[in-house]
Amino acid sequence: MKAALTAAAVFTCLGAGLAVSPASAAILNFDDASQYTNNFRTLEQEMGVTIGHNAGGFVRAAAPTTTSRVTTLYDTTPGDLADTKTTFGTNTRIEFDARLPDAGRSIGVYLINAASAQNAAYLALFNVDDSGTSDRIRFSSSANPTSAANNAAGLEAAAAGNLGNAGYNASTADFVHVTLDYTVDVNSHPVLSFTAGDFNRTITFASLTAYSQVEVAFRLSPGTSGSRFLDIDNVSIGAIPEPAALSVFGLGAIGLLSRRRRE
Repeated sequence: MKAALTAAAVFTCLGAGLAVSPASAAILNFDDASQYTNNFRTLEQEMGVTIGHNAGGFVRAAAPTTTSRVTTLYDTTPGDLADTKTTFGTNTRIEFDARLPDAGRSIGVYLINAASAQNAAYLALFNVDDSGTSDRIRFSSSANPTSAANNAAGLEAAAAGNLGNAGYNASTADFVHVTLDYTVDVNSHPVLSFTAGDFNRTITFASLTAYSQVEVAFRLSPGTSGSRFLDIDNVSIGAIPEPAALSVFGLGAIGLLSRRRRE
């Protein structure tokens, strides 16, 4: 049995005031299938790829042998498509656990411009290695999550500076914890700080003005060979907690993390 909430969820609750965002904090452990069906809708997918709640208490994307990508959008009113958007501001943290069973799998987070027709987004992407030595974090400032052709347009090249060790090997059993912080610098440029396990990279898009409101979507690439699935669990989306809140509630968070390890 898994812990109902991660430490991330505790911190997200603390930041749920969200003066800059009309959305409340999201805390989803997917023990109940309705947590997925009531809060997500498929935004873009390659033919044959499926995504949905798994009886094990997580969300699974599964692929055939020829295609391998699906994007699911956090949307608390999924039935009305794009009429009502669930948005967050420029002090947002997205946290979740991901299980990537084979090398070359990737999990990404889109921050979609809420003022657009869901066709303009920043993208932070994590590619896993099976040895733990060549994990990769990459960013794009010009992705289009609704288009197969431009789904990851502008993604940084696979340069040496993008490589690191997340302390996580591709696994059919184990999850890695992933965090994306969306903030702005003093000039209102967007800043993305992406962490997968022990591996972190931060980028500032210095030529851009940050989106004031964003929608959040997850880009899953399960692969076309080997174990053709990719899982996500324990999703939390909300305001980045203030340092004072972290210190006051740190002991409680440590307790939750310890529980997760034991279970």
